Amino acid sequence: MTRLRQVAWLALVATSALAVDSMSLNDRTGVWEYWTPIAAADHPGSGAVQIGATVYGKDGGKRELPPLDLIRDVAG
Repeated sequence: MTRLRQVAWLALVATSALAVDSMSLNDRTGVWEYWTPIAAADHPGSGAVQIGATVYGKDGGKRELPPLDLIRDVAG
C-alpha cells in the first residue's frame, strides 16, 4: 500500500504540471510506479529540457525531487 497521494510532473519549459494520481504498470520497465510518458512533439527543437517532480504524501507532506536534465536532438 502506497503512502503517496500524487506525483506532479513538470517539464520546466511547460506552463502546467501533469498530475499522476495512481500507480500504473510501466510496460517499458515492468514496474508498477508513478510515471508519465513525455511526448517529444510537446518539446520541439534541440537542446536541454528539465523534468521535475513534486511528490505529495497522503499525510500532507510534500517533497520536491531534484530535476532531471534531458537532451533533445532533432537531428537524431
